[in-house]
Amino acid sequence: EGLTYQWMYSNNSGKTWSKSTMDGCNTAALSVPAKAFRNGQLYKCVITDAKGNAVESASAALIIG
Repeated sequence: EGLTYQWMYSNNSGKTWSKSTMDGCNTAALSVPAKAFRNGQLYKCVITDAKGNAVESASAALIIG
């Protein structure tokens, strides 16, 4: 309870990360439409508790093949 979620994505192998703004980007699970421009993007979630403590999930790559 009291957790917030922010999904992030990277287009450069994790060197920099941007906040996702797609539907569901603030939920515990994210569904990413498989579009060609997203091939190779990395995704991770930053989870923050009510006290401001944050952890990040491991990143995962979207591969369209």
